[in-house]
Amino acid sequence: MHDWDAKVIIVESDYISCCFSEHDGKIIPPTHNHYMITPQFIMKQIAVLTLMNVSILFAYDAHYASELAYKIFKERHEALNATQSKD
Repeated sequence: MHDWDAKVIIVESDYISCCFSEHDGKIIPPTHNHYMITPQFIMKQIAVLTLMNVSILFAYDAHYASELAYKIFKERHEALNATQSKD
């Protein structure tokens, strides 16, 4: 069994909708129902995860997120097959 070092979180939203909005030069929370999740909190968590080698990918919606996940898993599958055929 080979280890898979990649750590990825795929977000079914675009960055701006998820993280922030701007009004009169001020960053304001986006229009979602999570009133305690501020843009600053989201950006800090992205930074923390990035320092832990976790990639955060924004994929706009579920359709694009599923396509992205498929491509990631397909690449991983092909890489594993290439490694196994060398052994």
